[in-house]
Amino acid sequence: MPIDRTVTEIPIYRTSLREWCEERRTKEKKMRREMKRFHAKSPWPLPASASDKAVDAALAHEHRGWYYNEAIGWIRVHVSHQQIWGELFLCKERVSINLRHKNFELQGKVFEIGTFAKESSTDIFNHVCQELDRVKNERWCRGRHIDIDAFLAAGAVMDWRTLTGLEA
Repeated sequence: MPIDRTVTEIPIYRTSLREWCEERRTKEKKMRREMKRFHAKSPWPLPASASDKAVDAALAHEHRGWYYNEAIGWIRVHVSHQQIWGELFLCKERVSINLRHKNFELQGKVFEIGTFAKESSTDIFNHVCQELDRVKNERWCRGRHIDIDAFLAAGAVMDWRTLTGLEA
């Protein structure tokens, strides 16, 4: 008999990596324009290399890495006794670009599916993917990015029948 186990965690981000990179480029352009404008008026302008270092340092502080710092929650996928379900954890604070200190809280189940003896491992995986697609379209998820890329890569080769106890 299989035991309750966590299969994976799927991260939820404030924005996608592409959008985050665009935000960073826009911010960088704005900072460089402001720096040029400031130095054009200053009687003691900094060398260009020092100005570039100042902008790079400010961006490094303000726009830290996306993978961990932009995470605002996750979906923890569990498997047990022919059941698969996802629990949602979200940041309790209001989500913004400047969010730094996060406290996460369990929100409850976002999906739950049963498996059947006739289903193949691929069928079970496709059913989980359908549930995740449904979750992406729910109201609370609008404007957020659920990153299922790693789950799709790993889940496609998992033996879902054994995980759910359909096979020994």
